[in-house]
Amino acid sequence: MTRPAFRLTTPAAADAVRIIRAVANGAAADAALSYNSFEDLDLAVGEASASLLEHGSGGSLECVVSVAEGSLDVSVALSGSPEATAQWPPADWENSLGALVLGSVASDVHLVHVDGNPAISFTVV
Repeated sequence: MTRPAFRLTTPAAADAVRIIRAVANGAAADAALSYNSFEDLDLAVGEASASLLEHGSGGSLECVVSVAEGSLDVSVALSGSPEATAQWPPADWENSLGALVLGSVASDVHLVHVDGNPAISFTVV
């Protein structure tokens, strides 16, 4: 059974990763996931956020964490002006997020759109 999502939007790119991690970590604690999953989520959210910040020219990050039974479904989206989102996703987005898959940190990593904005979506078990 999926629990209601934690949703956070922040306009300050400099604070985005720190705040998003705090929200995601709270979701991990709420889901009573293992310590390894907690660490994996922190790494995965950091990687996804870094990719968005690196290729977006400003804008806001939004992280949505849905707590499902035994796993977390996460999406990190970039929103803002068309200029902010036009550069994302990068052509090599799979390579830039390869650590998520190769390190078995996250599964089902794919691109989605959240309210019309580009996003990285993944699951942490």
